[in-house]
Amino acid sequence: MSDQKHSTNAMENDDTSHQRIGELLINEGLINQEQLAEALEKQKHSGGKTFEILLRLGHLDKDKLHTMLSKQPGVASIDLSRMNLDKDIIKLIPHEMALEQLVLPIDRLGKLLTVAMACPLDTHTIRQIESMSGLRVKAMLCRLDDIVVAVESLYRQRESQEMSIESLGIAVSDARTQTRTAIKDKVDAFDFKVPESIARNLIDAAADARVSLDKLSGMLEVDPVTLFQVLDVVNSPMFGMTANIDTSAKAMVVLNKKGVSSLFRIHIENNATLKQEWSLLSEQAVRCGAVASSLVEDLGIAAHKNEVRCAGILCWLGRFALMELAYPKYKFINHDLIGVALCEEERKLFDVTHSEVGEMLIQRAGLCDRLANVVRFYTSPGEAESQNELLAMLSNIGAHAAVWKDTHNEAGLAACNEYMKTLGINHEDVKKALLIAEKTEKTLLK
Repeated sequence: MSDQKHSTNAMENDDTSHQRIGELLINEGLINQEQLAEALEKQKHSGGKTFEILLRLGHLDKDKLHTMLSKQPGVASIDLSRMNLDKDIIKLIPHEMALEQLVLPIDRLGKLLTVAMACPLDTHTIRQIESMSGLRVKAMLCRLDDIVVAVESLYRQRESQEMSIESLGIAVSDARTQTRTAIKDKVDAFDFKVPESIARNLIDAAADARVSLDKLSGMLEVDPVTLFQVLDVVNSPMFGMTANIDTSAKAMVVLNKKGVSSLFRIHIENNATLKQEWSLLSEQAVRCGAVASSLVEDLGIAAHKNEVRCAGILCWLGRFALMELAYPKYKFINHDLIGVALCEEERKLFDVTHSEVGEMLIQRAGLCDRLANVVRFYTSPGEAESQNELLAMLSNIGAHAAVWKDTHNEAGLAACNEYMKTLGINHEDVKKALLIAEKTEKTLLK
């Protein structure tokens, strides 16, 4: 009977945990009702923890969150930086779960497992650990930065993997301060993996006689990573087309359906899974490309529509790379930042920006110089080479519009007023392009 009661209470806590943490934050004056509603709406769409989303949106300060949690009844705190942690006990929780859920096993006494957590009120994660381990779990509060560092340090040591904590771009504070990571040194060896679900979808489409080459070509633009993988392959010396193919439509002429199927079977074997952030960034990338290509028609240069769309999508490529190379720290960057503001935040944390990483990847793949230049300078089009400035401006407007669609903050569109004025475009033109972009988004991401 007691077990049943415990299970029922746990379920009730799980169902109300998102509401509970939100209410606590509001009661403490750390966020307001509108900010919580925004976070919960994003949570419905892309998943994730309430406090993580609030941190990403810039609505919540991680130190104030820690202080608030430390005041809650029954919550005990622990300083991981002062502990000698057992490298063997970590096998009780898989690395991926520890990193994703921000939890670390630190002690076991009989059937009692003590874990450090960034949020001990996360009853769902506690129940998962209890179910998986068969142990009763006692959760203790620790600082977010400390648990990220400890998880990566301990698991990497145990698994003897090549990538160390430095390659993840996690800055260690206080007594354990280390030199900030040079992520750009890792880009040359970095290999994207298309998630299995996307790869299977493309393989199935390639085998379906009802799916035209045009339709399949559009499906290759589902996100920057998938598009980049295709362009990387078709621009390789084996096809004799180095630096000549810059759109998915041209790539389909080279690959055809059989080639697409062969390419993505490799990614089935990689068994890569979707991170929660993948969906949100994919939507913004597709939206950016669709808005930019729609505006091209208004400018009377529709012949370049495919090129503009693919360039706009690839402007997000560096963000996907940083999401992998600097995970999980990158997921705490506000996804509503764009342009110069985003680059400034990335520079502060990683000493490199997504636009620089995107350029490195495109150059490494041997794609055309025009694409590399646009991806590098779409955040500041005036610095692009003169022949690429138009394409960079369109991508900049598309990027701000893509984020504005989520935030409805007019200041976001105002950030690219200079480029809109240069091209003779106004806010209404951009919003009209967004409506057209929604159709593309629904088709690709459904």
